[in-house]
Amino acid sequence: MKMLVGGLTAGLGFGAVAGLVAAGSGRYAVPDTPVAVFLWTAFGEIPALAMSTGWAFAGLAVCLAWMSASPVAGAVVGALVLPAAHVAFSVTATAAGGEGGLLAEWLLVAWLVGGLLGAATAWVRRTLVPATG
Repeated sequence: MKMLVGGLTAGLGFGAVAGLVAAGSGRYAVPDTPVAVFLWTAFGEIPALAMSTGWAFAGLAVCLAWMSASPVAGAVVGALVLPAAHVAFSVTATAAGGEGGLLAEWLLVAWLVGGLLGAATAWVRRTLVPATG
């Protein structure tokens, strides 16, 4: 139960932060001086690109599924984390003036891919990685 609550919380939190970063990364008010463009690229555009790509969301599901007790638990965590992150990203980015676009197709894909990633990660963790301790 702690993994489910923690996974949903992590998914919602990551999605909300990624949505805010993506919505606030527009270059409309950046002067054309080299220092301003460098700072905008370093602290605005690069974090937005890093956080709003699919691998970042998938990495969140993989990290949480790694801690699961079984492949079934990993599949459940993954299937909840990715859609939660997608919903939070879409709602936050849209509310902040960006383009969030909550699409039902992406929710279905997030649910399916999250479950597969979670099950595969938990299986690898439990069968291929030697137990320590």
